[in-house]
Amino acid sequence: MRERHVPGRQLLALAEQQHGVVVTEQLAGHGLSRRAAERLADQGQWQRLERSVI
Repeated sequence: MRERHVPGRQLLALAEQQHGVVVTEQLAGHGLSRRAAERLADQGQWQRLERSVI
């Protein structure tokens, strides 16, 4: 079974500092793949604001 990636505490803290907004480059810097971010958005846990903005 494939390991599921979830946002870590540091990434969530960063998002909180930025009014809940992160870009895909920041996600990658915290070890979260673009696909994992897309999955979280598709599941309704996150909202995609622009192409590379979550």
